[in-house]
Amino acid sequence: MAGHSIGEFVAATLAGVWDLQDALGLIALRGRLMQNLPRGSMMAVNASADAIAKILPSTLQIASNNAPALCVVSGPEADAVEFQKQLEAKEIVFRHLHTSHAFHSAMIGSHD
Repeated sequence: MAGHSIGEFVAATLAGVWDLQDALGLIALRGRLMQNLPRGSMMAVNASADAIAKILPSTLQIASNNAPALCVVSGPEADAVEFQKQLEAKEIVFRHLHTSHAFHSAMIGSHD
């Protein structure tokens, strides 16, 4: 079994690593912890992660490399808005993802 992000909890449950009650408890705890973190932004970008990494500001990260020409960028909202302007100027298609936080970025793991 394999999963990505919250899907890892699903995969572990289906694989018998823990039971459903334990999984739900962990997911609820994860949600409470996430709510204490600063809000952020994510966007799907129709370009390779390698190409985007070359123009990505240091405040944003490649959150996911989904396909040869599709990646997800994650980070602070203001920086993502500025980067969107750069993508528009280069005619690179992107789509803002409706998330509350910049998942899979330094914003999630860099707090005490």
